[in-house]
Amino acid sequence: MSETTQSKTASYSKTPSKHAKPAAGLVVAKTNAKSIQQHNALGAELLATGDFKSALTSFNQAIAIDANDLEAYIGAGRALTVLKNYDYAIAHLQYAVELKPDDAAAHHFLAVALQKARQFDAAILSYQRSIELKPEDIASYLNLANTLAEADRHQDALDIYDGVIAHKPDDAMAYNNRGNLYLDCKYVDEALADYDKALAIAPNEMKFIWNKALLKLLMGDFETGWQLYEYGFKTEGFARGVRKQCPQPAWLGDFSIEGKRIVLYAEQGYGDVMQFVRYAPMVAALGAEVILEVPKPLVKLIEAMKGDFKVIAQSSVFTEFDAHCPLMSLPLVFKTRLETVPADVPYLFADQEKTADFALADKQKLQVGLVWSGSTTHNNDHRRSIPLATLRPLLDLPVSFHNLQKEIRANDQVVLNLLPQIKSYTERLQDFTDTAALIAQLDLVITVDTSVAHLAGAMGKPVWILLPYVPDYRWLLNTESSPWYPTARLFRQKTVGDWGTVLTELIAALQVFDNKTSFI
Repeated sequence: MSETTQSKTASYSKTPSKHAKPAAGLVVAKTNAKSIQQHNALGAELLATGDFKSALTSFNQAIAIDANDLEAYIGAGRALTVLKNYDYAIAHLQYAVELKPDDAAAHHFLAVALQKARQFDAAILSYQRSIELKPEDIASYLNLANTLAEADRHQDALDIYDGVIAHKPDDAMAYNNRGNLYLDCKYVDEALADYDKALAIAPNEMKFIWNKALLKLLMGDFETGWQLYEYGFKTEGFARGVRKQCPQPAWLGDFSIEGKRIVLYAEQGYGDVMQFVRYAPMVAALGAEVILEVPKPLVKLIEAMKGDFKVIAQSSVFTEFDAHCPLMSLPLVFKTRLETVPADVPYLFADQEKTADFALADKQKLQVGLVWSGSTTHNNDHRRSIPLATLRPLLDLPVSFHNLQKEIRANDQVVLNLLPQIKSYTERLQDFTDTAALIAQLDLVITVDTSVAHLAGAMGKPVWILLPYVPDYRWLLNTESSPWYPTARLFRQKTVGDWGTVLTELIAALQVFDNKTSFI
């Protein structure tokens, strides 16, 4: 049982021992009360500074003294929510609501945890209850609207945003959040206007600058977008990951690195590394010795790149370098525009011995790899991933399908067990070199927006990418091709959540696919 679960059932004796003096018991009670207050105050301070694990420890210490302390349960629930431990967060906050059903804060933060856990209907009810108890709390209105937007109840969300702005026209967050809603509806001009209004009110709010950066990149305005993208390191929630902390200077093309040793490091996910590692040869061409610092599962794959690069894992302690730069800042360094994207593929390669191990028996049929879902922790996963059952009509085609996923959700596994058309390699796909080897044997990869899309594209393999109505910024808007990957074809939702039309287009395209377009 975890510490947080134990704390919920912890108890202490409320009755002094028969041998204890009453005065001593009173002193202990006062000491405990003071101690609880101190633990809660420290927890609140740690929450404010972003040290969420330590904050959780402080609140749990308060709960260990008093198993019915409302403030401690709310604080622990908030910390657990940020730490993405949603089940425990919800349990703590539900207990807080039981302790004091008329506490607006308890309902509000329970709603936040439910929202993060994608339990939208329950979150909406909790926000509504919070508003009933504290109707003057603008934050609850905005969060309710955000949840309605995530649940694709766009008009309901818009009504609330409009109401908040009418009531409080200087509320920068309301403009920002309405801008997010407009973007969800693909009203890009309206979204940009709202982001600008938010920034006019609060010009130093990093979150607003970050949202504008992503929109500019989505619109193909790389000149502005990559400049604003740098603000992601200052945005709450580690929008761009963690910046390297070291005595050596950061490099953004602002000084010569000729004859210097520079570390190019990953600050985000696997797919981001695969996409932007293409810039490493360009940095080396400036006369620098390039060290690539990447997540451990990518080390062997990146080592196979052409070029004299040293590749190290993120967990390594490596200090012998002169400068450093995050991989995703390199488009800014090289002033990348749509027409100047470095797109020479392949630049990632499969290991030949491993590729031979994945030799496919039936070469008479088209060999197609499938990826239908990504990480459940991705912010937009509920829009980008597809239930395997949705792809069932695709499997009636005379094609050999191969599962490129290692992690399979429980519901999808049930479906997969009933689909002998799909050959799985769960135990054999240990790292990305294995996935690359299997991809090298295929004619085509069909995938949602995951790291496999980037791997196949970087290998020069024909890859069809299935995108939600509003995709990640790197796939731009309304195009069927990608400037980043010449062998990619983009299949886009025409309306929010409509994978049916995408599947119809996919089947039609697969029936006439010419597999002679591979660069491999």
